[in-house]
Amino acid sequence: MDDPRMEQTGDADLFAAAQSGQEWALRALWDSHRRYVAVVIIAHKPNAAEVDDLLQEVAAAFVGKIDTVRTFDALKPWLRMVALNAARLAGRKLVARPVQSLDGVAERAGGVDAIASKPARDDAGGREQPSTAVQTSQDSGWMMCLLQRLPEEYREPLLMRCVHEMSYRQIGEVMDLPETTIETRIARGRRMLRELVETAESQERSRRSSPDSRKTPPENHTRRISQ
Repeated sequence: MDDPRMEQTGDADLFAAAQSGQEWALRALWDSHRRYVAVVIIAHKPNAAEVDDLLQEVAAAFVGKIDTVRTFDALKPWLRMVALNAARLAGRKLVARPVQSLDGVAERAGGVDAIASKPARDDAGGREQPSTAVQTSQDSGWMMCLLQRLPEEYREPLLMRCVHEMSYRQIGEVMDLPETTIETRIARGRRMLRELVETAESQERSRRSSPDSRKTPPENHTRRISQ
């Protein structure tokens, strides 16, 4: 149940209460930023790393070091830095091992099926235009594997926009980039993702039409595309 104190507390006061160590404020502030942190982690983590494990690391840093953050406006960029460092450190620690399914990761992040089909216009640009994105598999793990092929500079803002529903301006603020740069990267990221989807589906159609496909069972999408 929501804490009644939340209804009477603004962002700045909530931040101050959290910095003073008040548990209800810490919990409320983390809950309001947890989804954003997950988006950053997914954009930068290696496939085999668990989102929940990295979220716990960031949460521990959040509780232990929030008093070092100067203002509420600096909180989201600071959380991005902590999440990015945690994800990259996980990449250095991991040893090679079989690719795991990303279905659970995508589900916890809110799903990524909408990424390729999200309307291309930002709310700052007025009315959104219908998407021309390709319709693809409902397998969110399969889509996540394709998404992981995008360069980080395109993958992160695309996830922020389409999963966390941040505006171009908000994304630019936390990534310290001009709003026009963010808009360009998201447009290019969508285009690259559509191209990956089209290529993967074309390969799948070719595989199914091959005479050899009748002799061998179909491969799992997630495993095949990740190799």
